[in-house]
Amino acid sequence: MTNVYSDSPQGSTVFELNNGFGAMKKGIILPEEERDYVRSLIVQAIKAGYRLIDTSKIYATEDLVGEAIKESGVPRPEITVLTKLSSDDHHDVRAAFERSRRLLDTYIDIYIMHWPQGFTKDVSRPLAPDESPTYIEVYKEMEKLVGPDCRGIGVGNLTQKTLGMLLKETEIKPVVNEIEIHPGNPNTKLVPYCLERGIRPVAWG
Repeated sequence: MTNVYSDSPQGSTVFELNNGFGAMKKGIILPEEERDYVRSLIVQAIKAGYRLIDTSKIYATEDLVGEAIKESGVPRPEITVLTKLSSDDHHDVRAAFERSRRLLDTYIDIYIMHWPQGFTKDVSRPLAPDESPTYIEVYKEMEKLVGPDCRGIGVGNLTQKTLGMLLKETEIKPVVNEIEIHPGNPNTKLVPYCLERGIRPVAWG
């Protein structure tokens, strides 16, 4: 389950992002299982009222999401699709985005950097923090995506320190920061830090 922190009135199902678009508070995260079964689950979830779908290249479900949205009969503007830039794609952000968009066969509402740490091109090891492309360099490439095919961009698993550094160096504010939030790790400092800056925390965990 994906949950988005919001100060919207109790009972409201929509929160507003800092780019002017809205998104749903609750959604589903989609890992890979049996593909036909997963697609049917997505369709059922949409018909049951879920309107935020959180997927990723590494979940191998982006194409299923696109198919399920069409099959559900729910108008596309009513659904928020969030997918992610994987750590092994930091060297070619545009190509990774286009691959996801092609599989989803629709525009992407929120495209986030899954983790700030990337890998070498041959994926033999993680990049050191000062090795290029840094997470800030990657985010600057993501800024170039914003438009009709990419409504908003965000980040994942950024701390107060790394998020603060990013905000100083970039032009477009992330609409979300997807972070670990649960009873064992409520992230009581990072959540308000994000909210104070107009960035919606999205919970995983």
